[in-house]
Amino acid sequence: MYDDVLTIYESNDDTPLVIDSPHSGRNFPSDFSTKMDDLTLRRWEDCYVDELVGEAPSFGADLISMLIPRTYIDMNRHVLDVDPALVKGEMTMQIHPEQQTVELGRGLIKRIGPNGEEIHNKNLDEDDILQMIESYYIPYHLTLEEHLFKKKKNGNVYHLNMHAMYSKNAATGEPRADFVISDNNQKTCDPEFTNFVKKELEGLGYTVAVNDPFLGGEIVRMYGNPKHGVHSLQIEIKKSLYMSEDTFEKHEGFNKLQKDLSAFIGNVAKYVR
Repeated sequence: MYDDVLTIYESNDDTPLVIDSPHSGRNFPSDFSTKMDDLTLRRWEDCYVDELVGEAPSFGADLISMLIPRTYIDMNRHVLDVDPALVKGEMTMQIHPEQQTVELGRGLIKRIGPNGEEIHNKNLDEDDILQMIESYYIPYHLTLEEHLFKKKKNGNVYHLNMHAMYSKNAATGEPRADFVISDNNQKTCDPEFTNFVKKELEGLGYTVAVNDPFLGGEIVRMYGNPKHGVHSLQIEIKKSLYMSEDTFEKHEGFNKLQKDLSAFIGNVAKYVR
C-alpha cells in the first residue's frame, strides 16, 4: 500500500520484536525545492542504518524503514511541532511548536540546515504541510503502530528504534560512545531490557552509553509504555564505525558492524521469546 513511502519486511513467526529505521530514507519527493547541495542534505541522513539491520526479519523481527528523508519530514518529531517561520499565510490547523526545535529550525519539517542555512527555496502553506503529513508521516506511524500491536505476545512487544549519530558532539568536540541507547530515563522501556541490550553490545566489543547525551526522541516516547507491555528503546550507532562522516561512503568497518548487529538482533530475538 505504501511501497513508495516505506519498506516493510515481515518475519514469518510471532517473535515479539519490531525494528524501525525512520531516518535512512534518501528519496526526495518531486515537490522538494531546496538551496542546499546533496552532501549537505545527507548530513541529516542516518546513512545505511536500514542496511545494517537488514537481516532482522530472518531472526523473527518485523523491519520498517522510511524511504523519505528526514530533511523533508521527520518521523521522529511530534506531528504538531510545526515551525511558524516556515509557514506562508495563516494556518487553521492547531500547531504546538516546541521551543527548542523552533530555535534550531528543526521541527517536523526542518527549516534550518546543519550549517545554519535555510533549507527551502520557499515557505510552505497549510495545504503543503497537511499533504506532507497525510502522505508520509501518517502512513509511517500507522504502520509502526500496526506492527507493534500485531507482534504483541504474552502481553509484551519489544521495539528497537534505530538511528545513527556523528562520532563527536558538534558543539564541544567531545567524542561519543560507539552506541547510545535511550529509554527516556526508564520511561519507555523495562530497565531489565535496556540493561540486556547494553551488555549484549558491550559483549561484542563496543562502548555503550545510556541516556547520554540522548534521552530518546518522539517515536519511543510515543509508543514506549512498559506498564502496558510496549518496550521501546532508541539506539544510536556511531557513524564512524562504518562510514566516512565526510564523504558518506561505507568503509571496511561496514561488513563487520553489519555482522555484529545481526548477531545482536538474533540474541535480542531469543531474549524476547
